Amino acid sequence: MATKRSNGAFLVILFAAAAVINLGAEYFSATKIIFATKPLLMIFLSSWFYSQARPALSAAQKYVLAGLLFSCAGDTLLMFPENGYGSENLFLTGLAAFLFTHLCYAAAFLQHRRDLPGLLIKRRFFYIIAVIILVANVVYLKPGIPAAMLPAVVTYATAIIFMTLTCLNLKPKINSATFRFLCLGVLLFLFSDTVIGINKFRFPVPGARLLIMIPYLAGQFLIAKGAARL
Repeated sequence: MATKRSNGAFLVILFAAAAVINLGAEYFSATKIIFATKPLLMIFLSSWFYSQARPALSAAQKYVLAGLLFSCAGDTLLMFPENGYGSENLFLTGLAAFLFTHLCYAAAFLQHRRDLPGLLIKRRFFYIIAVIILVANVVYLKPGIPAAMLPAVVTYATAIIFMTLTCLNLKPKINSATFRFLCLGVLLFLFSDTVIGINKFRFPVPGARLLIMIPYLAGQFLIAKGAARL
């Protein structure tokens, strides 16, 4: 147990150090440092998550681990077009990697306590709110989205809303602390993706790089922390 804790603490320190260095590089547009640190972020976080969930990962935890690894692929792919390298195909490939991240997280949340009814059984108005948010987001971004990219963006937006709903549905199934970690993490991830969409398809958002990365990193850490308890 002591070894597990020490390994976990070391990996958290590595993740935090890489995050701080990467955020500084994003702020100063230090491309070489971004390229050196960004792929490491989810490698360290997924390693920490695995160290906390092992030796026997539940089905839900396996999906979360897969989602973290897809996030690593997404970070790596997206940093090229974000820094002026590569084509829009790399953006779409990175988007696909994060699409699988959201689907993996949704699958993880759906695995937990299938025998218990979730929050959405009693609060079905959340479905209406989710559809309104999804439609409003697509309508707002649509003028700036190239026609060829529209299906991919709509699919991605649908996936993250679906993932958010599956997380909310966990409320009666898990303890309050775990639910808060997961829910806050998912909402921060949603906020980060929203900023990405606005910055890419509507108008340049001041301080976009930090507004994207800070909630993204915090959100991913909270999701991993919460999922380690599932």
